[in-house]
Amino acid sequence: MLATLFTLGVGWLAMGYMFEGQQSLTVCPSKWIYHWPCPTCGTTRAFLLLLHGHPVEAFWKNPNVVPAVLFMVGFPTVGIYDFFAGKHVVRAVFQWIGRQLKRRWLLTLVLVCEGLIWAHNIYIGN
Repeated sequence: MLATLFTLGVGWLAMGYMFEGQQSLTVCPSKWIYHWPCPTCGTTRAFLLLLHGHPVEAFWKNPNVVPAVLFMVGFPTVGIYDFFAGKHVVRAVFQWIGRQLKRRWLLTLVLVCEGLIWAHNIYIGN
């Protein structure tokens, strides 16, 4: 399942890279239905800015680019390691993240950060 989601994400980024600068269809349901950006609106554009060597602009476009990059680099690296070493590190990492998010203070911090990112997206018109 995660491999499928990862593949879809890479495909989405590849499409964004190939059609960069052209008019595109807005596919964010929040933006399409309510005309409000969601907390992740702009992450693809931020990732593309990062690929072009503009880390400050990428972070300004959407700070969610940081965990997106960590996932896009870390998941295949650890997945390849798991495959060849016969380990289950990917599963262990996701279980660890799940345990951490059961801590109310940490979940609250994550939700507050996402709320601030959402407000930032609305402010900059993402």
